Amino acid sequence: MASRVSYVIAATNDDATSERSYRELVQLFSDHAGIESLISGGTISDGVVVFTTAATSIVREPEKTLPLAALNQNVSPLQPALIRARVVLTPLPPAAPSRESNVVTLNQPLIATAA
Repeated sequence: MASRVSYVIAATNDDATSERSYRELVQLFSDHAGIESLISGGTISDGVVVFTTAATSIVREPEKTLPLAALNQNVSPLQPALIRARVVLTPLPPAAPSRESNVVTLNQPLIATAA
């Protein structure tokens, strides 16, 4: 069974002018009597969104085919579980992190200059 999620991501003015990047994670989960659980194989999208001044609003319609058994989360036919999608945007650093730091030299001899 195909699952399609539709949503719009709107950038702030600061996001667009700074060309900020976000990790975009879209997952399906079931909600049964207020208890949420991720659906097995329910990650629909896991990627990166980059805003620019030309792209301040992004329309998304990702789709994924899942077996009906994965979506059938009903514990009881009298209390059907709701299937929902959660979209999470996590800011990414402007530059890729590195394990290297700046170079610091210790114990350098002082060179005196003649006055």
